[in-house]
Amino acid sequence: MTAYACSSWTLVPPPYNDRGDEVFATIARLGFDAVELPVLSPADAVAFAADVPALRASALRHGLSIARLAVFEPLSRGLLASAAAAADGAAALVEVLDLAVAVGSPRITLRAPWPAGIKTPTLTPPEYFYINVPDMPGPGYDEADYQPDWRYETKFRIGVPDDVDWSAEFERFTDRLAEVVEAAADRGLAVELENQYGTLVPHTDTLLRVFDRIPSPHLVASLNVAQSFLQRELVPWSIRKLKGRVSHLRVADGDGLACYNLPPGSGTLDYTGIAEALAEIGFDGDVTCTWLNDIEAEQHLSSARGHLATLFSRAP
Repeated sequence: MTAYACSSWTLVPPPYNDRGDEVFATIARLGFDAVELPVLSPADAVAFAADVPALRASALRHGLSIARLAVFEPLSRGLLASAAAAADGAAALVEVLDLAVAVGSPRITLRAPWPAGIKTPTLTPPEYFYINVPDMPGPGYDEADYQPDWRYETKFRIGVPDDVDWSAEFERFTDRLAEVVEAAADRGLAVELENQYGTLVPHTDTLLRVFDRIPSPHLVASLNVAQSFLQRELVPWSIRKLKGRVSHLRVADGDGLACYNLPPGSGTLDYTGIAEALAEIGFDGDVTCTWLNDIEAEQHLSSARGHLATLFSRAP
């Protein structure tokens, strides 16, 4: 039976670090089974550690499980650390694993960093997929991170360093990730690797390549369907490709043009096909609703939860 989770930051404004009891209460009232909590940065990890007793109490009070801790790029970029700093890069994520144990969550989810030195007109490469979208810091960043010299450009362009070595960066990333996965296995946890445009692991085939390098059962896929759609992947086919390795679906929707931050059912993604693909592979993971800065988040979360439950219950 599919479990439904909601990311806490779908309900709160920037800097997205409100993990208060009211957030848990709202997620439970909207009919979700679980909450996903963010660990946005090294400083936020310290704050999270102090909040662990309150977070456990809120989950118990409202009948929610803590599905996962979601790690953002200010922490995951340590996986591209140089050889001299490699231990520190992996250690920061091992600390998040310990937070997961402390708060009672069975897994962490992370997105890969983007290649070092890549420059775009936006704050981060994953935000640069449409030339008329102004810069907007996402989770893990704050107002100080806005680029004051942002200007509209008519050409889609990125800056790539002369000495970039994608193969070396990918190898360094997977070597560090393997250390984190081993630490997760020692703690009885799973690491979910999530696809994101503009990073070292943007799509399904790159996830499969990582799994070839790290065959551990403690490393699984978190498939972000909106990010797959943004890159013109056929999401039902992506799900079938990941059979046996996908444990989590992050759901939102898109218009196929410039917006991939919509509630499921309000865009052009084929969620009927997604439901059928999940049924075909025997998916027994959970589905998490995640989008940002929605002034009608509660209404949209409630309708999305009902829409998904109806589709998944009808799938053969």
